[in-house]
Amino acid sequence: QRIISIEDTREIQLPSFLHWVPMNTRLANAEGKGKVSMGDLLINSLRMRPDRIIVGEVRRKVEAETLFEAIHTGHSVYATFHANNAREAIDRLTNAPIEIPPIMLPAISLLIVQFRNRRTGNRRTFQIAEITEDSKANVILQYDSKKDRLVPAGKSRSFYDNLRLYTGYSDAEIRSELREKQTVIEYLVKQGITAVDDVGRVIAEYYTDKENLMRFVKANKPFVAPMPPQAAPIMQPSAQTAPPTGAGVTTDAPAPITHAARAGAPKKQQ
Repeated sequence: QRIISIEDTREIQLPSFLHWVPMNTRLANAEGKGKVSMGDLLINSLRMRPDRIIVGEVRRKVEAETLFEAIHTGHSVYATFHANNAREAIDRLTNAPIEIPPIMLPAISLLIVQFRNRRTGNRRTFQIAEITEDSKANVILQYDSKKDRLVPAGKSRSFYDNLRLYTGYSDAEIRSELREKQTVIEYLVKQGITAVDDVGRVIAEYYTDKENLMRFVKANKPFVAPMPPQAAPIMQPSAQTAPPTGAGVTTDAPAPITHAARAGAPKKQQ
């Protein structure tokens, strides 16, 4: 999948093996020319056939409008902005300077609120909320500081309906999937897997070869990523077998497939 990230300052870190195109804004020069805004990058990213778009921070109306346009055209979009909780997030989105019409907000699947305890320095997920059809925040999970964990705060009124609609899963199947994914996350913690690339490879294995990964998870053994398929060796003609110049040699023959191409290695971006 092609992932495009858009930021003012590059901060996002993704696994190096992904097809990732990071894009950054640019200030105008001394003559006031050459400025590239987040809105410009968002508009251009839609022409790059992205599978997923990540926007570092939404601050202005033009960025939010383009973001919602991308959502409504079928792109998978993730964005961040500053707010203390889910209710304030909706207030920020619907008032100046962003001013998104409330009727557009249900296009957002989930709001995930992160916070940092300035006394202890710990970072936690504070709330997980959905946006209902009337553009209100419905908090599903809420952080309990005494228990240091997320606890149920309400019942989903739209998110689970969408899951059932687009996946065909029953409630029991959804719960089973969630339990399985929770097991994988707990496995990462037990194995001390924290590096971005290492976490990415485990998650990628879950979606490409779940049966193989779950063998490691159930046995609680260190995950060993499978080796990519070996490319066929490239045979170079020797001086004795090489045909003479012009003797049936074509210049439009397909290039041999290299190991990197077969393994799906990302191309270098210019």
